[in-house]
Amino acid sequence: MMEFVHVAVAVFSLLSLGQSDPVTNCDSLTKPFQVNGTDPPKTRIVFQFLGRWNYVAWSIDAPSDSLWKTVLRKSWLNIKAAPENDQLIASQYNEMFNRGLTLLANLTVQENRFSDKNGLVAGSLLTTGCPDCMLQYLNFTFGPRSYRSLDLLSRRTMVTDAELEEYKKQVQCLNLPPPSIRGSRKEIHFVRSTLD
Repeated sequence: MMEFVHVAVAVFSLLSLGQSDPVTNCDSLTKPFQVNGTDPPKTRIVFQFLGRWNYVAWSIDAPSDSLWKTVLRKSWLNIKAAPENDQLIASQYNEMFNRGLTLLANLTVQENRFSDKNGLVAGSLLTTGCPDCMLQYLNFTFGPRSYRSLDLLSRRTMVTDAELEEYKKQVQCLNLPPPSIRGSRKEIHFVRSTLD
């Protein structure tokens, strides 16, 4: 068993060598995304994060994640600018039970943190070595319970093995369950719902 652990550590070490900025501990793996500049918060992040993002992988601490696997396997996020300077409009498109559901939320942005006005969703962006990815660490309320998730989204539908391994380590650092990896998606008709 110990030999297996040593082999696994060696493999993870080799995978990290392929990244431009290898990270080796949980502090650096879960470091908040740094927003720089003196412009208002939305101005600083809006150009980088507007548009469509595909869910590539996610981990959620729900008691049974089978429903979440069904939902997020065919899910993507679209981010638009709102008229208010510190607001973004996030639309999450999900396929669930062969029907489409669109969740809309107006998010207030402060530095690398965002939240909706009802307190149902709060999150922050974490640093990732993936150049066209967004890593969101969320706390959200669904019914009477609260959950945490770490979602890896990308402009691409798939990421490299090294990028995925970095994400898996980040999941471990945050004590979340093993992640689910994105499956196939088909186009379907969507209905709207709002979180506001």
